[in-house]
Amino acid sequence: MLEDVLWNDGEPNPGGLEQILAIAKLEDIVTLPVPVSDEPAYVDNLLSDLVTITGDIVFANTVGFTRVYGTIETLKLDGESQGEFDGMSKLNSIEFLHPGSKGEMLGFDQYTQNGNFIILVREMDGQTRMLGHRGYPAKRVSGGVATTGAASADRRGNTFNFQSARKGPAPIFMGTVKLSDDSVQDPFTGVITPGV
Repeated sequence: MLEDVLWNDGEPNPGGLEQILAIAKLEDIVTLPVPVSDEPAYVDNLLSDLVTITGDIVFANTVGFTRVYGTIETLKLDGESQGEFDGMSKLNSIEFLHPGSKGEMLGFDQYTQNGNFIILVREMDGQTRMLGHRGYPAKRVSGGVATTGAASADRRGNTFNFQSARKGPAPIFMGTVKLSDDSVQDPFTGVITPGV
């Protein structure tokens, strides 16, 4: 039997994502966990098990995730239902704007055009979500625009769009990020704690 899906009156529900996202090449990851129960929840499983990852992401190197800044209130994670009856899935996407036109941003624009990535984002309530998996990594999609702006009051920067499809929404990530030397990385601060 499934548990009830309720809402507490007055519960905080802030929208948006925090300003730092974490991105890594899929080929640099040796262990990429999946949700607790990646099949429909029937009798013994909780609904949240379908979208919760408790395992650790393990890298083949000591580099880990790269942090990327996004302008506040431009970062968002969307999950759009797609498909027909008996064939539905979710197309999950992340969009954000990085300001300016510095060399590292322009290089990031070129570097991410055709690669396979895993992206972690943190919601305003602290919950971490993951975009991408081995079967359908996070991929750049067309539509992002890099602009210098025309007028002095115009916004200058680059809008990035990544997407990945899966059975359901972009899952919640509750594991840790481990590097090849057994150290642990906080993907949002970049702080690395040596392994024991």
